[in-house]
Amino acid sequence: MKKVLLLFFIILCSCKIFTQSLDYQLQYKASGDHYIQINITSSQPIPCPAMFIMPRSAPGTYGYIPYDRFVEEVKAIDNQGVTIQVQKGEGSRWMLGDSTQILHSISYRVNLKKMEAELLQASDSSKIRKGYLGLLGYSIFGYIDKHVQDKIQLTIQAPLNYPIFSTLQPNAHPPTGKLTLEIENFAILADGQIMLGPDLYIKEYEALVPLFVVGYAETATNFDEVGRLGVESIRLLKDYFGTIPFQHYTIHQEYLKPLDEQHEYGFSMEHLNSATVFADVSTAITAPLNEAQFKRRLFGLVHHIGHAWIPLRCYGKGYRPFAWEFAPIIEYIWLHEGFIWYITAEEILKLPQRGIPFFKDIVYNSPEAVQRLSLQELNQLASSHYSEDFIFGQNCFARGALMAHDINLMIKEKTKDKKSFQDAIRYLFERFQKDPQPITFENLPKLIQDGTGVDVSEAIKKWMQPIKK
Repeated sequence: MKKVLLLFFIILCSCKIFTQSLDYQLQYKASGDHYIQINITSSQPIPCPAMFIMPRSAPGTYGYIPYDRFVEEVKAIDNQGVTIQVQKGEGSRWMLGDSTQILHSISYRVNLKKMEAELLQASDSSKIRKGYLGLLGYSIFGYIDKHVQDKIQLTIQAPLNYPIFSTLQPNAHPPTGKLTLEIENFAILADGQIMLGPDLYIKEYEALVPLFVVGYAETATNFDEVGRLGVESIRLLKDYFGTIPFQHYTIHQEYLKPLDEQHEYGFSMEHLNSATVFADVSTAITAPLNEAQFKRRLFGLVHHIGHAWIPLRCYGKGYRPFAWEFAPIIEYIWLHEGFIWYITAEEILKLPQRGIPFFKDIVYNSPEAVQRLSLQELNQLASSHYSEDFIFGQNCFARGALMAHDINLMIKEKTKDKKSFQDAIRYLFERFQKDPQPITFENLPKLIQDGTGVDVSEAIKKWMQPIKK
């Protein structure tokens, strides 16, 4: 028995010793520099040829974003400190070394100024200004192929007077000059945002969970109103879903002067524990909001924070695991976006200007070529063109919202108002937390029937088809 226990102990220790981990270092050396430097070091040798990959998409972007275009000076060394040959391959890949070599580390730099200049959608790009950096994880961090599940230690180094804030470990009084984080894997690293610089606004607000507002504005801004909006958004969403799936939340708010007329600032992005909200200075909140203004402003935050429930923690087939190096075909954007649009506009805020008439106007006044598309075909197009050609994005969420509306009417009618769409959504979310099987066209009717007792397959089938006037 003692020998068995000793053998078990040796095996356990060996597994711990040889667990693969990666050390990521991010360096920003001086104010005014347009670059950040990234170094990746492996705890264990990686046989060559190896592959280094930069993302070209991210969950929720529904688009193709060539972040590899802004990566420069990729270098690699072996475990003896000898330089390994690096060749740019197809797509966003770099080939590292040959079969006689062992990879130890990779380094590269990211040209942030070029990224913002060439990516016209503000929500796609990291930003750099004098005294401020706003970094989207998936826009700056690459990965070694077959090592996306490795544990990561991230060290961020900046000038000594630069506070460093991470949405992965938020702190109202962050350290300056250096921050080190332990991160589960690449997906978590890529999902996070890093903000740093002496011109940051950072404040924690009292909500149902700790709420942080981190901002940068190129005009006078009342960030306390952003915090008030965030507090109310979380309260409303908790009332609707019945639970809060995150332990803390960060609103990263930017108000920027447009670089030129081509750059667009209307889209924001959702993340597991945060939302990045990008706007131009003309929309900045400069004074306390009255009741009507407050309710109008709520829509954007309720919508984006609501994505922390759907799709980030309850999603359709194809959403995860994510294919970082291209925009994957996702046929459930109508669920991810449409259901949250419906919940925000109709169920929570009851905004007529964003409700059913608005959705119908989009669907029934869209070009005939779009109306002839089935919901599946429409989503396939929107998978890579959601915001690039917003007619696809709008029709995805509008058809999904109208489907949700019909489901709601059907459930209420069959149960004599004892149950509703809210009961269906709560069941879907709770079921997913226990059994994370993606939602599909095939299983959605049964799931809703399990949660409400009502067969809504006809409502779903109706909106799967091309539009009939």
